[in-house]
Amino acid sequence: MNNLISLSNEEFLLLRDYLVSQYGIWIEKEKDYLLSERLRPLLRELKMTSFHQFYLLLQNSPPITITNRIKELITTNESQWFRDGHPFEILSEVILPQLISSRPLMEPIRFLSAGSAKGQEAFSIAISIETYCKSNPKVNKDRFEIVAVDLNPTLVKEAPKGCFSSFDIERGMPDETRKQYFTKTDNGWVLDEALRNQVTFHPHNLMKPLNIYGDFDVIFYRNVMIYFSDQNKSHSLGHVFNRLRPGGYLLIGSMENLPGGTWALDKNRYAKGAYYQKRD
Repeated sequence: MNNLISLSNEEFLLLRDYLVSQYGIWIEKEKDYLLSERLRPLLRELKMTSFHQFYLLLQNSPPITITNRIKELITTNESQWFRDGHPFEILSEVILPQLISSRPLMEPIRFLSAGSAKGQEAFSIAISIETYCKSNPKVNKDRFEIVAVDLNPTLVKEAPKGCFSSFDIERGMPDETRKQYFTKTDNGWVLDEALRNQVTFHPHNLMKPLNIYGDFDVIFYRNVMIYFSDQNKSHSLGHVFNRLRPGGYLLIGSMENLPGGTWALDKNRYAKGAYYQKRD
């Protein structure tokens, strides 16, 4: 019977406002079916008979088990290896050489992958760094640190295992790279342990400050803002901007633009893509 629970316009607006206020996620009215389809499994688990009943629960400090399920259900979790190609060309051909030449020899070079999903982006960064260091053996790869954050707590727990299905692997992973860095197991394709260990994963709501993670030289904040309301795009980017070191690099999605406001960022083009650099 719960499969037949309908979502009224009033219920949709109440739940959308809740998601925007808590997580920044914006769902257009014409996509109300996505909200109902994603949340119905949780209503079944809770044995609820209406979305209004569920909304009332949310207004009364629901337990973390409920909020974690909401995070699992509403996140898109879309990711690919080396997505769009050019950001990783920029990383290897522009950003890494400039950082290595400008940073003190023993100073860590730190990366943030925001909205990391299953880890494809963060591990793509790790593989790019590994490949660069192999071509430049004087570079100490141990100085690189990669932090990955995502709203979905289940993915954050699973991502460090570096285990991917054949479907996930086929989405952007070059055959030679797969052969070089992955092992086929009964559970899927597993990334080499050394590369897995280069990335630390954390659950994080990008509507909240990132201070606990320190400052970063490079931030991949790609295909995240497309899920936010206009106001929350600026709000979240503000947290990201505050953790980017002067002279640091910001990469956003190819279909994204900086939200309105004054940002001390210079836009640079390279090959088919672009990147931003924070002014000193």
